[in-house]
Amino acid sequence: MGADKQRRLFVKIFFFWLIITAFFIIVSLEVNALSQGFRFDPMLIERTLAPGDNFSYTIYVDNNDDFNPLFLDVSVQDLGEDIRGSYQLLPPDTTSYSPVRWTTVEPDRLTIPPGGTRTVEVNVDIPRGVSGGIYGAVALTVAPERGEESDEAFARSAFTFRSASYFELVITGGALRQEAYADFFDVELSGDIPALRSRVGDNALVFSVGVTNEGNVHIVTEGELIIRTAEGRTVARYPLGGGRGVILPEATVALRSVIPGDLPPGDYNARAIVSYGGRRPVISEVDFSVDERRIEVEETEREEGARFSVMPEELDLNLRPGAFTSQVIEVINSGDEPIELQGEVRPLVFDRQGNIMTPEENISQMDWIDISPDTFQLNPGQTRRLRLTLRPPRDFSGGYYADLFFSTVGEAVHTETGIDLLAFVGEEEIISGTVEFDNIEEIEGSLNIDLSFVNSGNVHLFPSAEIILSIFRPQVEAEDGRIIGARWERITSASLEKQINPVLPGAERAISFFLPAGLETGEYELSVRVDYGGEEPEIKTIRFDIGEEEFNDEK
Repeated sequence: MGADKQRRLFVKIFFFWLIITAFFIIVSLEVNALSQGFRFDPMLIERTLAPGDNFSYTIYVDNNDDFNPLFLDVSVQDLGEDIRGSYQLLPPDTTSYSPVRWTTVEPDRLTIPPGGTRTVEVNVDIPRGVSGGIYGAVALTVAPERGEESDEAFARSAFTFRSASYFELVITGGALRQEAYADFFDVELSGDIPALRSRVGDNALVFSVGVTNEGNVHIVTEGELIIRTAEGRTVARYPLGGGRGVILPEATVALRSVIPGDLPPGDYNARAIVSYGGRRPVISEVDFSVDERRIEVEETEREEGARFSVMPEELDLNLRPGAFTSQVIEVINSGDEPIELQGEVRPLVFDRQGNIMTPEENISQMDWIDISPDTFQLNPGQTRRLRLTLRPPRDFSGGYYADLFFSTVGEAVHTETGIDLLAFVGEEEIISGTVEFDNIEEIEGSLNIDLSFVNSGNVHLFPSAEIILSIFRPQVEAEDGRIIGARWERITSASLEKQINPVLPGAERAISFFLPAGLETGEYELSVRVDYGGEEPEIKTIRFDIGEEEFNDEK
């Protein structure tokens, strides 16, 4: 496919994707902000708390009617999520992450005069010993009967309307488990989906990957759909998403991509890669075909993906050149159907953002590492122990990294996962790294800061970073005659915890910060400290002026 045609195709799909994403975001959030007769704020609260913390916030409710009072019942509800990624109110204390026992609202009924405003105070008291996510909503329901002022008039209302202010709380202090699977992979025509047919016509292809969150905290997804020919040639890459991209624990959300129906006739493979904050993305594949006269989907029935995991998630080993070593790993089938799996050993590579690169970009073998058996079957609930053997050549020295990769065999929906093998061969570990400022951009008084960390040693590193923004205050003489000397005054700071995936030797990792701060005209200093396990941290400083056209660097 020519570059111009591929670019036009991408523009079309991106436009379609924006339509679908905007539609579901509006359904899930904005409809709740402006309800029948009242408006409220905030729509959504997001916080990270520790066990034992107390968290409070205020909901402001406006009566849009300038002539009639408004009566609302206020209650705490559980929160669920449907397949489209839209939140739904559930009865209190019906989910494993219910906030009802720890949340109070005051008052529980509002009487708002015409055009007036009232507030609701929400308090969440987190007990000790709790960890994971807590998700709920403060529901505002138009009262079925009017208050004392005019009972009879309100009794004539035939409608009851309920809306909600949502909250998403992450409780640290315990194990936050992020675990997700591809539950299904659908390929449909837009003509079969009434909500899409009027927007994109009848012959667009609609790809839907159902991602199930089986962890104890919500995940934020970012997906990509790769279309390839039967020969493995990449046709194009498209965004894959749904709603806000947030999936609550125990929920399954379909991430969609809509492709215009102008692919050349032939057989194709669709590969979905969904990053969600875990060590590895969710990856699934399905085949489809395009006929000369129309689009034909080979699998019209929903195809469910296999659910399996490999333990441990990571192996960190020290090896001797030429020496034989063995390890045991376990593969667990957590699905409802028997599966056949095949294991492979591939080099482990991460991109600049720390995401593992897919086998499509990474296909060479490491012949000194073997998995036995490399093909096997697993019944539902069964665990299989595999033997991993390693014999690095005698002339090897330094860090060597493998992706122990497992994928389904013979399934209509292809599913894959694996573990990281981090091996150091030899005696002398060289731990070294450097950091550089790539870009500093001022946006409405705040700073976007992009840095690069390079692992210049011979062993993998897990860097963490802290950045400090200071402003220069020149010497001044106070009214009482005191002289306050020139100084650097700290304005704000931010930190980045240790990376989930390591930075391999010779590799580069992007580190980004956003510092919200009202920046006045003056001279500023940014200092970044990166701790990575070396004898000393890597520290860089840059100075720049706000109010001038360019940054003046001093490193």
